[in-house]
Amino acid sequence: MINSYFKSAIFFVTFLSISFSTVGGTIALQGILRDPNGTTVTDGSYSLTIKLYEDVTGGTPVFTEVIGSAAVQNGVFSIEIGATSASSSDLDQVPFNTTYYVGVTVESGTEMTPRTKLTVSPYSMAMYGSSNIIPNTGNVGLGTLSPQAVVHIKDVENNSGEDLLLIEDNSGGDQIRVEDDGTLTLPTIGSKVGIGTATPSAMLDISSAGSSDDFVVIKDGSNNQKFVVESDGTLTLPTVGSKVGIGTATPSAMLDISSAGSSDDFVVIKDGSNNQKFVVESDGSLIIPDGGSVGVGTSAPAAALDIKASSNQDVLSIKTSDGTEVFDVDA
Repeated sequence: MINSYFKSAIFFVTFLSISFSTVGGTIALQGILRDPNGTTVTDGSYSLTIKLYEDVTGGTPVFTEVIGSAAVQNGVFSIEIGATSASSSDLDQVPFNTTYYVGVTVESGTEMTPRTKLTVSPYSMAMYGSSNIIPNTGNVGLGTLSPQAVVHIKDVENNSGEDLLLIEDNSGGDQIRVEDDGTLTLPTIGSKVGIGTATPSAMLDISSAGSSDDFVVIKDGSNNQKFVVESDGTLTLPTVGSKVGIGTATPSAMLDISSAGSSDDFVVIKDGSNNQKFVVESDGSLIIPDGGSVGVGTSAPAAALDIKASSNQDVLSIKTSDGTEVFDVDA
């Protein structure tokens, strides 16, 4: 008798409140259930089917949950949707980026009309801005309740292999990725990083903007400097035994330059006016253009080639490729 009554009757619900839980991602609904005569229903437990729609009439629900036994007293019911594991997972799929309407069905009856518009509390309006803008101020914490930066991301679950940050373009291509070990990658070919400049002209463009800070400092796990580029452009490798390889991954000297088949000069040093002062060409030729001097054994050469040898050392020795001496200047 009761079942047939619910099937044929149209019930009405008046919502007293609809609110989002601050923890757990659930929605609390409270309302008054009345029969077609306007009388509150008899106290008891009722099955309520709750659906969320993007349309005020018709359409397909974006979320459905059946509350199998909702307690009703004096016509008033209070329920929470999204409280179970299954319903919480389904509710997580609803983006809540548009207006939604709540549809309620009692037992196996007909869904009540009109649907009730799902509104937000005044405080939560701070998180619902137009054009993807969050108008409130303060820091945003993901995984932390006490963010220490404008955006603070903390991997509280230690999800190994799960990236901390991923930014994609509209085609799903990676633009910026921060992995769980802190590795930052810009996978797109042609990506540039500008530090101190908004218009980087190279893959890594660092501008001091008048600062006296070093451009680059790389340290090991013991906080020892291994590689430094100072604000005046000076490059240093402070560790004794450090090597620089250009064109080779296995330098055999403190500075090891390999042409790798290139016809480019090995070394070119220029002055502030872009004039070449020292050149080592790809065939090994060493050139000091226009007035330059070479000092061997002296830091103040008085001639184009100034050699000062020790008492037991030849000043100059020239040999053929087989080691035959063809010219010798004794000390």
